[in-house]
Amino acid sequence: MTESAREFVKLSVSLPRMAAENLRAAVTAGAASSVSAYVAAAIEDRLARDRTLERISELRDGRPFSAEALAWARSALGVTGPGGQQAS
Repeated sequence: MTESAREFVKLSVSLPRMAAENLRAAVTAGAASSVSAYVAAAIEDRLARDRTLERISELRDGRPFSAEALAWARSALGVTGPGGQQAS
């Protein structure tokens, strides 16, 4: 669906100063067409991740993954921890 075909609602949010400055800098650098577009994409990504995690939990009947399974997945994906930071 294109942005022009979507219905938009205006919201007001408060951000830490550094996050707001980094957000504006990202938009200026061309990471998105606007602050709103950047934030909307980030929210959609987070909601998709949350839905995926919920579905995985349902498939596993709520059983957590073992530490070994999590370590393997992090290694395979090249991330260092629960926050998903990229490994250098």
